[in-house]
Amino acid sequence: MGRPVMSVVSGFMLVCVFVTLGQIWRISLLSDDPFLRRNVTPPPLSASGSRPVLSVDGRFTKSRVVLNNITNRSTKPFYGSLLKDSDISKLYSNTRVVHPPPTVLQLLDNLQGARWAFNDSAIEILRARLENATRTSEQFILTRQNAPLGSDINYSAQNGKFTITERIFNAEQETSPLANRTFDTCSLVGNSGVLTGSGCGREIDKADFVIRFNLPPVIAHWREDIGTKTHLVTTNVHTIVSKFHHLPHNLEWVQAFRNFIRNCNLQNTHIFTFPFNVRGNGDFFLTFQETLKSRGIPNKVLMNHPQHRRLMSSFWAEEGLNEPTPTSGFYLVSAALALCRHVRVFGFWPFLTDRRQRALQYHYTLNYLHQDGGLNNWNHRIDREFFKLVELYRDGIVELVTDTCR
Repeated sequence: MGRPVMSVVSGFMLVCVFVTLGQIWRISLLSDDPFLRRNVTPPPLSASGSRPVLSVDGRFTKSRVVLNNITNRSTKPFYGSLLKDSDISKLYSNTRVVHPPPTVLQLLDNLQGARWAFNDSAIEILRARLENATRTSEQFILTRQNAPLGSDINYSAQNGKFTITERIFNAEQETSPLANRTFDTCSLVGNSGVLTGSGCGREIDKADFVIRFNLPPVIAHWREDIGTKTHLVTTNVHTIVSKFHHLPHNLEWVQAFRNFIRNCNLQNTHIFTFPFNVRGNGDFFLTFQETLKSRGIPNKVLMNHPQHRRLMSSFWAEEGLNEPTPTSGFYLVSAALALCRHVRVFGFWPFLTDRRQRALQYHYTLNYLHQDGGLNNWNHRIDREFFKLVELYRDGIVELVTDTCR
């Protein structure tokens, strides 16, 4: 009699041990401690074709993605469970990447299959950190408040200072037209050939505020892929000179510019310039701005505050993106995080092949003056910037659209 009773008791105790261990394992998965998290291989698609949703711990649930908080810089809600740190280090190596790495393609597929969603908590945390470090609401645009007459200011991309002369002071805005404004959604539209055939025009135009780069042709030919709305567009010296054949003492370029603005429906668009990133650009853009005003062209020209761009570079350097100077694209994405509740990024794809290894034109506009764009630009590493955008996408901070919208 004694031996069967002992067997039953032993069996019962063994079951209790397994139940207890199971509870400990479950608690460890739910813990916020990153060292207790487990890597989980995504399960196969169900019969209906749907895939479960990734949670903060890399597990799969039936709910939408909701990240409660970001504990520290080492916490990688999606990316860390799908890529090893050694793989990330390779992406930031000194070798330029001209084709999308398989690890990034896999990550993009996983996030897209997991029904990605904005993480408002993570956005607020990063927005607060960015604003504390860069003061976008005050410093993004050069104004008479943040750059008074006679003050000395550093260039953004080289050593040295310039003085706010009366001419510069007169060209400044009294106050920023974007001050104390928050848009619900913003679309930032790059010029990558990945937009060709994307059908993303309607998604882009859903935004309350649309930002474009380097005065692209926003015309009917590409309407379905790039949309029609533009609230702010950047330009640089090279774009103005090459696109409109700008000459110092020949104002024929002004009519070409006027026609372009009219044909692209940009009459009410703010033109964003960088006069003080390096020496020599200031006079060019001041003349550009004065000419538009004297010729009755309605666009308001905004000048970037170089100190803000310096502060933004320093912020991202601390986050692992230590580049000589950020591209205007990445810089404007960073600024948009302070101006917009949700940021959607289109046409940012710095590679010569798409996600399915098909060859791409570098720009959707077939711009033969910039066939490889920033790929060979010694001052920019747009591949590294893209990897940082992928990290922000992973964390639910920006939506990075790299596929078709159909």
